[in-house]
Amino acid sequence: MLSAITTIHHCIGPSHDVDALARLVVREIVSVVPCDGCLIALIENKTAKVIPLKRAVRAYPGMTISLDGWHLEDVVKMKSSVFAGNAIGAGLTPGFPDARAVKSLIAVPIIIGERLAGVIQVDAFRENAFGEDDLRFVELMAREMGIATETAIKFPETRITSIRDGHTGLLNRKKFDVDIEAEVARSQIQGKPITVMMVDVDRLGLLNDALGRERVDVLLKELAYTISHSVRPLDGVYRNGGKEFAVILTNTDAKDAGIVADRLIERVTVKNYEALADLEEKNVVTVSIGVASFTGDFQGKEDLVSAVESALMKAKEDGMNRYRVYGRF
Repeated sequence: MLSAITTIHHCIGPSHDVDALARLVVREIVSVVPCDGCLIALIENKTAKVIPLKRAVRAYPGMTISLDGWHLEDVVKMKSSVFAGNAIGAGLTPGFPDARAVKSLIAVPIIIGERLAGVIQVDAFRENAFGEDDLRFVELMAREMGIATETAIKFPETRITSIRDGHTGLLNRKKFDVDIEAEVARSQIQGKPITVMMVDVDRLGLLNDALGRERVDVLLKELAYTISHSVRPLDGVYRNGGKEFAVILTNTDAKDAGIVADRLIERVTVKNYEALADLEEKNVVTVSIGVASFTGDFQGKEDLVSAVESALMKAKEDGMNRYRVYGRF
């Protein structure tokens, strides 16, 4: 799912094309959930504009439907999800042409502030096609779209500030919390590895004494650039606060993440920093890194975050300027 989230950020960064954003979300959902149809309906006043990507029934891009004729009252009126293994038996037949063949149905609201901005619908022609994990996945994507589009719709000039760190431009801790939950859900559904790295600047207090706060701020920006350019474009890079950064590596196990961590430590150490231009000793910036992969022993994201923080603490205790992998010390 992180690839979807990163693609969403790239979509809304330079433009306000919410329709394109919706298509990207649908594309990622159908790559994970075993469905016959998936669409997003963006609500405007008393109508909903349909933006489908995968559609077995005849709902066409740009078509509009009246909310009064849509049978998903729980979603539209109560702003709550619908999950049915027998949609027709439950009286939840979608209000689209040729929708009578739909048996299984997931419908999740997209909430922006207090307003219902749209609905994500996923359906299948067989009964009981979806599980609770599928529902959770779609709900996470609906929440992600709501967060990503909140300021893009209401306040375009500040559309990125809710998910970005204002100083480094990296994604912020709020986004990390959303993304790590999404990636853990994807790992549980698909069985693919996910690894998190926590990166902490060593001896920042001494650097602050030597450089001053303004130059340390410049240094943190340079470090953010180094970290983001040491991983793949679709990996998530975050500033968790202060001198700590985080990286979510999708489809990556602990062994491969160790290679990434080792490379990053070397790049940080040898880089010529503008903030250190007038210092005689240049190689004074180092980082310690904790690495942890989501395993079957973990119950959820909290266990993964706790594990990577433990690994980071071990790297600090062992002398800094190194990485440690959870479960290997």
